[in-house]
Amino acid sequence: MSKKQTKSTKLKPQPRCAAPKTRKMHAALIALLLIVITIVAYRHAPECGFLRCFDDETYVTDNYHLTRGLAHGVAWAFGSEYRAANWHPLTWISLLVDYQLYGLDPRGYHITNVLIHIANTLLLFVVLVRMTGAEWKSGVVAALFAVHPLHVESVAWVAERKDVLSTFFWLLTIYAYVLYANRPRARTYIAVIAAFGLGLLAKPMLVSLPLVLLLLDYWPLRRTAASVEFKAESADAACPALRASPSTAQLLIEKIPLFAMSAASCIITVIAQRAGGAMVGLQEVSIGSRIANAAISYVAYIGKMIWPARLAAYYPYPQGNLPAQEAIGAGLLLIGITALALRTARRRPYIAVGWLWYCITLIPVIGLVQVGSQAMADRYTYVPLIGLFIAIAWAVPDLLSKPSGLGMPPAVSKGAAAAVILALTLATQAQVNYWRDPIILFKHAIEVTKDNSSAYQRVGRAFEDNGDLAEALANYTRAVELAPDYADAQMSLGRVLVKTAKNPDRTIDMARLNEGMGHLLLARKLGLDNAEIHQNLAFAYFTAGDLDRAERECRTAQDRDPRYAPSEFMLANVRFERAMRTADPRSRVRLIEDAISHWRKSVEYDPTFYEPHFNLAYAYYLKRDYASAWREVHLYEQCGERADSALRDALAARMPEPK
Repeated sequence: MSKKQTKSTKLKPQPRCAAPKTRKMHAALIALLLIVITIVAYRHAPECGFLRCFDDETYVTDNYHLTRGLAHGVAWAFGSEYRAANWHPLTWISLLVDYQLYGLDPRGYHITNVLIHIANTLLLFVVLVRMTGAEWKSGVVAALFAVHPLHVESVAWVAERKDVLSTFFWLLTIYAYVLYANRPRARTYIAVIAAFGLGLLAKPMLVSLPLVLLLLDYWPLRRTAASVEFKAESADAACPALRASPSTAQLLIEKIPLFAMSAASCIITVIAQRAGGAMVGLQEVSIGSRIANAAISYVAYIGKMIWPARLAAYYPYPQGNLPAQEAIGAGLLLIGITALALRTARRRPYIAVGWLWYCITLIPVIGLVQVGSQAMADRYTYVPLIGLFIAIAWAVPDLLSKPSGLGMPPAVSKGAAAAVILALTLATQAQVNYWRDPIILFKHAIEVTKDNSSAYQRVGRAFEDNGDLAEALANYTRAVELAPDYADAQMSLGRVLVKTAKNPDRTIDMARLNEGMGHLLLARKLGLDNAEIHQNLAFAYFTAGDLDRAERECRTAQDRDPRYAPSEFMLANVRFERAMRTADPRSRVRLIEDAISHWRKSVEYDPTFYEPHFNLAYAYYLKRDYASAWREVHLYEQCGERADSALRDALAARMPEPK
């Protein structure tokens, strides 16, 4: 070797690289372990059902569009209905595919969620190894991501398909970006844009990703001028080629298309959430309250990451003003951590990058733009915690190493990491069990939070769906006591009061009926103007015998949602009751036909809606169409119900039951 070559080598020391074969074996072993612990942690997830009281009805069970086939479903997904106050066509298409495969069997949907979560875990591991070359540290980050209990909500809840699916494309975008950073080419840049675009179509949470890519430019990609100082010092890097770093301007310019896509996604999201009534105005939650809650939530998420106990499916927004000292303390703590992270950025860049990843990715959901009534949500941590996991996985071994003075052997830190991962795996198993049943889930939320009116409302809805109206009434009443201006709870309480106003002898308890009507009208006054409230008012007027008002409310419900099955069902009941009251035979036949048409529409719009089948059976019996009547009886009983014996006997007397 010449002197010139020797000098060059000294000026450009190369990072240490493990033998390729050994590195591949380590990576394969870690990947296998990641799959195993994720399966163990979520082994009970397929046993979870749908949460009909918590958005699963909107996304799957009552979603008429899933039943119309792939062509219709895809066209609808890219339309402007803004169902669930969101525009995320890729998520709808994903659920549409599941419906084609599994129908309404919740196990298939949960298995898909777990499989995507496993894919995310493996992709996170691959991305980190590709950027840093540190297999074991990357494995720790991926393991924490895989089994942390805060992520159960994103995985075990069908409606959060958007969370796991969008994160897959988040990580795929970073992977494509790493390829582009190592070798800038048009096709790898197009791959970055494509993956990012698909992610935004799954969930707009990805809008902060361009900023995260700038963080990764600093570390571990080391593309900035400031990161040149430690470029050659890292032993974790996967043998990067040393090249001139792009300028800050170049790094920003190359991301302009990504920022433009983020801006477009933000605009569409605001339109969708306003259309869906999800955005909360400043008159309801002030700027000061939003900032205070954001600061407290940032710290609370860190606390739940460290000690994941008392997790809830819903955290209520605090009533009144938040404690000033708590908000100020949280704000000062955040400022202090940020200052410390930036101060140590040159020596330990992973702390600054990990911390800023956490802070930046939480901004869209931290509540500065308040969407919904929750103060915080576990699902919001699915991507942000990756940043903290990175900081921990790199900082802890560094701080415990001999050069730092603590002198702890690597085996001890690895053993501690394994113990933590095992404990988190067991905690996640326990947390998944709460998601098996909505009553268990929200009773747990009531236990671990304070004055949780939304949890009482959802427990009541679950009891109502199960036919336990007494328990439903008790929980709805408690929800209204805690939050008198909670329109959904007022509506639910009114509906159950109307349902229970009919006595066993078919007489009507008018006092209870009027009480229920009062709650429904109050819900309407509080701002509810959707199909459900008008259908419930129609039900109340129908129970009172006021068919004109009942039909008027049904028509209004149809205007709000033309494919709302309960309003079609109620309109059919109104038309059938008119048929029973008229003395004109021709009018009776016409009204019965009209009722049959609306009952059939209600079943078409919601294939799980079993009640219309019994009414159809009776209507066909009156028409002397006994074959159709028997068909509807069988469809009704296939839903787990038992048809009225009087109807069965009357049918059997006129036509033997088909086998």
